[in-house]
Amino acid sequence: MKTAFSAQRTGLSFLFLGCSLALVQPAPAFGQEKQCECKFADPKWEAFGTKAACSAFVRRARTSCEISFGGLGTDPNVARSVLGAPPDYQTKIIDILRTYLELLEKNDRGALANPQFLSAALPIFMRGAYFRGPQDSATLAGTKRMDAAITGFLDKYATDVSQVFVGKKDSFSTNMGETKFEVGKGYVVVNDPAGELITSYMPGEQ
Repeated sequence: MKTAFSAQRTGLSFLFLGCSLALVQPAPAFGQEKQCECKFADPKWEAFGTKAACSAFVRRARTSCEISFGGLGTDPNVARSVLGAPPDYQTKIIDILRTYLELLEKNDRGALANPQFLSAALPIFMRGAYFRGPQDSATLAGTKRMDAAITGFLDKYATDVSQVFVGKKDSFSTNMGETKFEVGKGYVVVNDPAGELITSYMPGEQ
């Protein structure tokens, strides 16, 4: 059985109805080997999302899956616990996603892959999948550690990620402590003790 994430179910449908076909229709390959999908312990089940701004997170047991478009679905209580996030954090998610969609509509791949924008957008998009609640104390501790690894990775490698995304550098992988990162054209895979996170950031070239 398969289940799909529908972008139009979100409260932002009015912002990207014009882009939705570009997000879900098959696109020419851009070296993008990873899809925004969850692989479960039981192969009868599969979940998948859009081709852009999508994050899918499966915990180690592989019995549950969270998929987010553009950071939507972030639990504000988890965000506060991990980040000390102010009340306007949800507004920040909307602002980043709005900017992303405007750039995507223009097919401005250089701006989408700008290291400064990546450093802001990628964590927000990723957190939409693993900042889900409620979380017990052990799960929350793992979430905090994984989030710190992701932000530390982007602080160090945002320029390298940008270059891979636009085809100026080959794919690469590296570790930040216990967390492994794999970067390819348009995607980032995070393998962490908490689970596996796949973010499909940019779709194939149009």
